[in-house]
Amino acid sequence: MMQLILGRSGSGKTKYLLNAAAELARSGAAVVLLVPEQFSFETERAILRLLGPRDMARVEVLSFTRLVDSFRRVYGGGGLDPVGDAERTLLMSRALDAVADSLDIYTKTADSPEFIRELIALSARCRQAGVKPERLRAVSGELDAGLLQDKSRELALILEAYDTLVSARYA
Repeated sequence: MMQLILGRSGSGKTKYLLNAAAELARSGAAVVLLVPEQFSFETERAILRLLGPRDMARVEVLSFTRLVDSFRRVYGGGGLDPVGDAERTLLMSRALDAVADSLDIYTKTADSPEFIRELIALSARCRQAGVKPERLRAVSGELDAGLLQDKSRELALILEAYDTLVSARYA
């Protein structure tokens, strides 16, 4: 069953959910609260205040990262680690090195930390939108010859190299 709890900021939505979770935990039910990353500690503290240490054991507060880690512990994760910001930067830099001979437009900016950050953000946006580098390459082939076609082709090359490096070792 799904129940939507709607209201303006400060109207008591969080308090309502915490009280409902506490009530379920007191009745003996196991409760899982899925909260945004930045609210996990705050939520755990609130549950501890409401229930005390004994009953709090029935409530599991998970951020999305903790949820994924829990699934990986139970079901396995294929031995792949999650990729972090430092790894993304290093891998994007390696991807740029790997395709450097094929770049004309982005040759001068390839070593720029800001360009690398922008490429990582572009990769994330493409992934969220379901646009794979292969699709970007295909679309670039359909464009009229010119700067836009060249940029799209080079971006597709860079993102393909990056995805290959990421998928080789990281989840």
